[in-house]
Amino acid sequence: MRKSFIALSFFLLLLQSYAQKNTSFDKDSNIEIQNIGKTQILNLDLLGRVWGFLKYYHPEIGKGNYNWDYELFKILPKYQDIKNDIERDNVLISWIDNLGEVKPCKKCKNVNKDAILKPDLD
Repeated sequence: MRKSFIALSFFLLLLQSYAQKNTSFDKDSNIEIQNIGKTQILNLDLLGRVWGFLKYYHPEIGKGNYNWDYELFKILPKYQDIKNDIERDNVLISWIDNLGEVKPCKKCKNVNKDAILKPDLD
């Protein structure tokens, strides 16, 4: 829980800093970062996790075909307007699907048994 809070705090600080430095972005984005409730915090935490996972594991992002930071700010206004979990999941799934197909890895290396962090790629 502490790691999630730290990650979310960093994410919100980054968002606020970016909005302040880019006033045209701030005016056009409709991103509201005040009065954040518990549900919105949990949704932003999930978005940060999905964004971070895709950053390191989606092949199209790894090839540099996307400005991944910019893509996060593009989805934020739509993501903040979600009303329920189903709508949230649909926004995330649509976002991921638009990145392109991920083909199954046939030559993937197994994670070392001594590795501290072992991602669950299932």
